Amino acid sequence: YTYVLVTVKKRHFDDTRPYYTVIRADCGTEQRADTGWMERIEYPKAIEAARRAATQTKRSELENDNIEKEDKSDFWKRLSIELAWPVYFATETVIPLLRIAIRKTKEQITLILYGSNPYYCKIRLTGINLLVGCSILYLFLDVMTLAFLPASADYVVAIVGCFVWSILCIELILEWLNRPEGYYELILSEKSYAPSTARYIDSVHLIFETLSLLLYIPEFLRFSSRKNLHRPIPVSYIWSSIRAIIGPSKLDSALGRFFIGFRTLRMFSLIRHWKNLWINSAFDEKSSKRSRIANWFIQEDDFESNRFSRKFKSKAV
Repeated sequence: YTYVLVTVKKRHFDDTRPYYTVIRADCGTEQRADTGWMERIEYPKAIEAARRAATQTKRSELENDNIEKEDKSDFWKRLSIELAWPVYFATETVIPLLRIAIRKTKEQITLILYGSNPYYCKIRLTGINLLVGCSILYLFLDVMTLAFLPASADYVVAIVGCFVWSILCIELILEWLNRPEGYYELILSEKSYAPSTARYIDSVHLIFETLSLLLYIPEFLRFSSRKNLHRPIPVSYIWSSIRAIIGPSKLDSALGRFFIGFRTLRMFSLIRHWKNLWINSAFDEKSSKRSRIANWFIQEDDFESNRFSRKFKSKAV
């Protein structure tokens, strides 16, 4: 060695100059060392490097060379892995996910085009649906006209109102004619609470629905002339609203509010249809399997069937 790491064990003083007893780091033996042949090492890293150099052998030198070579090879290996990671991520993750997304999209498009579940939609329009829709439109038509529609749409609204009114009039007449002979004796008998009896229109609904339809007749004056479209016709909803708010007298205000209150009679038709739907859903096996919302709009006229009569007799017993 040109230098070897030693540790000072003891200091001696001679006649001429001092010397030291040191311990060698390579073999661990003690020997004498003069000050002229020694250099002090102060930094910890330098001490550690000198200790490794002092304890190194031929075998350890070869091992260190192999470690350095392995470190270099590991570096290139890690570098290649880092460079190849985007390709690996694309082939192993991105591309399979894209294939799955494309396949799922094709499946959903096929279901939509063929109308299969969960995109299956079926609309069934029956006479009961039409009557319920006309009753709802008849109830809110005037309110929607005043609140949301411009004055230019009054003529179209008048035509729609006339159409709805005609359907409800025909339906009310048919319901009255559909009553069986001896209806008043029937409602006083033991069958008064049977579903087949409750399905017929009673006198209360007949009177109030007729009065509601009669109060709508002044609206037909709009068809007489284009000038009447924007005029407040007596007993109409616009006339009643103006009288209720502006007056000018208290009698006019009370009269306007009175005729506005008559608009609530339009609810009787809707209530009657919903009553029949509830009766149907309570006693019909197929209706009981449907949702409650579906039962509001779907009705099957089989109240006279033997199944209903058997059910009612069994419940009565």
